[in-house]
Amino acid sequence: MDDSRGVGLYYHKAMEKHKAPTNQSHEEAPQRTRSIWRTLKDKGFLQRCVLIEGREAMDEHLLLVHTDDHIRFINGVRSSHVLIVARLVADEELSSGFAVVRPPGHHAEREDCKGFCLYNNVAVAASFLLEERARSIEKILIVDWDIHHGNGTQSSFYDDDRVLFFSVHRFGNGFYPGTKDGSHEIIGEGNGAGFNINVPWLSKDRSNADYIVVWDYVLLPVARQFKPDIVLVSAGFDAAKDDPIGDCNLTAEGFAVMLEKLREFAEGKVVLVLEGGYLPTNLSDCVLACVEVLTDSHVFNASFGRPHGETYDVIKLVRETLSPYWPVLADEVLPVEVLADQVRETLSPYWPVLADEVLPVEVLADQGHQDSFMDSDPGKARMAALRSARGLVSPAVFDNLSDLSDAFAEGVAKLELLNRRIKDSLKIADQPESSGR
Repeated sequence: MDDSRGVGLYYHKAMEKHKAPTNQSHEEAPQRTRSIWRTLKDKGFLQRCVLIEGREAMDEHLLLVHTDDHIRFINGVRSSHVLIVARLVADEELSSGFAVVRPPGHHAEREDCKGFCLYNNVAVAASFLLEERARSIEKILIVDWDIHHGNGTQSSFYDDDRVLFFSVHRFGNGFYPGTKDGSHEIIGEGNGAGFNINVPWLSKDRSNADYIVVWDYVLLPVARQFKPDIVLVSAGFDAAKDDPIGDCNLTAEGFAVMLEKLREFAEGKVVLVLEGGYLPTNLSDCVLACVEVLTDSHVFNASFGRPHGETYDVIKLVRETLSPYWPVLADEVLPVEVLADQVRETLSPYWPVLADEVLPVEVLADQGHQDSFMDSDPGKARMAALRSARGLVSPAVFDNLSDLSDAFAEGVAKLELLNRRIKDSLKIADQPESSGR
């Protein structure tokens, strides 16, 4: 996405003053943003991007989200002026931007500090755009990919249909913030009903594939229908592998792909605002990958495998809950194993070896003939067909119809190759099928 307007980078040195008392350690420390800025400098991005002068937020802007009592309670600790970046992007003076700020903000409520958050940076920026740039910015997509639910941002726009809020996060088992507000059933109210989307992970160890399939089956279809004028990302990186809090397995490449998909909207007007991420080296790598994406310099090398089986269950629940508001979500989403069975069913009139039921290995073991089945010719053929079919339908990214057409053609070619392999190995055109049972 070539754009001569430039990518903005925001950093405010005063943020380093916010730290734990002497001799006390804390995950949310100045080293987080120092490490990011040093990495961006070492990679030459401070020269390639537009550096935005750091300022502290003014009360008039904080009051768009927070109460006067809340601002006085914080007493001297200021939020970074994230809305500067958002304004420059909204006004098309910049193509996109990344605000490297701390402390994070997405947990902060109207009258409460929560988690490590004092002021809600993203909510303040979004409210400013809706109030001050109403002619050019009428609809905002907020994507929160931090591992924790963005409860504060959710509450700020819960009844507002101008903001589509999307949060994917760990949920339950006491994981912070530990309330029901992150449930898939919490969808907004009043005018905002259906404009609040929560995708809750009920267990840890989510990976790139889990997030990408949620993008493809939930976020992107709705966002295409919503048609935002700008995208704001609560960019927490505590879902990254080895983060001491998140216990998930995303990589910098995963975040890069997620961001690239969001650039489809609003002519690429995307602003990322740092939230969580508590292993400075990983955090810096993830931010670097995202800045590379914004500057069209990232070399994609994505091969993510398949999502957890539970991911499809979560997607199904979310889609069923929201489909009355977004009809595009009404179609059924099937796990790859079911899709593989459909491929076999399609081919079975031509290759009878594919007609028999494929049983899970665990079932075959219980029946006492796993080894004999796996060693038989039809058993080998069935497992080969299933593996090939799974490969055909593993989650993929299609940016346009041309890509989808190319992928379909590739899938047909794979099926034809599978047909030839089965014929060569079993000679089923001339021999009766052996019994594997």
